Amino acid sequence: MGNDTGYTSAITIDQVIASTKTDLGLMDTNIYDVSLELWINQGIRHTGTNQLFVKRPAILTLQDGRAELPVGFRKLLGIRAKAPYTITTPGGTEEQRIRYLPMLYLDTPFINECGITVNDTENNSQHGLGYRNYLSSYQIVGNEIVANGNIPDGTEIQLSYLGFAIDSDCMLIVRSDWERGLSAYARMKFLQAFPEVKGQYTPMLLQKASSEWINQKKWIKGLATSQEFNNNKYMIRQLAKAWFINQGVNMPS
Repeated sequence: MGNDTGYTSAITIDQVIASTKTDLGLMDTNIYDVSLELWINQGIRHTGTNQLFVKRPAILTLQDGRAELPVGFRKLLGIRAKAPYTITTPGGTEEQRIRYLPMLYLDTPFINECGITVNDTENNSQHGLGYRNYLSSYQIVGNEIVANGNIPDGTEIQLSYLGFAIDSDCMLIVRSDWERGLSAYARMKFLQAFPEVKGQYTPMLLQKASSEWINQKKWIKGLATSQEFNNNKYMIRQLAKAWFINQGVNMPS
């Protein structure tokens, strides 16, 4: 299993499911696996941290003005399109060059509803660069990027985005030190949801799982806050160091 999360130790959701099933004595059945996976993902969202997300690049190809977003996509950070063009050299020959132009987010249907007409094709043909220095506008519709203008099929677009940390098999990856908390949440939800098997467990187990989840969630949030603070402190120090060096001032290490 490969990953590029930057975690010192990472595990997949399958590993959390396995440990949860061991705690519940469900190793010999798979009938609850889908529910356990759902609850573990719920627990991840309840932590409210950004540590699940990593910055990723992607190259997509437009067909009919559309391209499917990458698996695990969460938030778009930047987008640009590959835009070939031709120049005539002083010797009279034509050469093809490549430039990359940004694309502008524009909710065309909403703007049209406001009585404003937007025509990407006309804008592009008149100015060559679309909206000022943009190739085209775009929207995100469902799990697709949709170009609003008349963009040729095969146009390559490059993305920078925040996405869930996933491995090469598209399995969600979490920090290994989250396992205890996520397993506690899944156990708690299981014991609340399946009355037909509740007789096998004592009420104390539900109380224990609930308490463990509450404590672990606080710990996960505290850890995330501490790491974010340290990261920001490092970035601020690097910026200050760069400024002092630029100004010819020696900064103590």
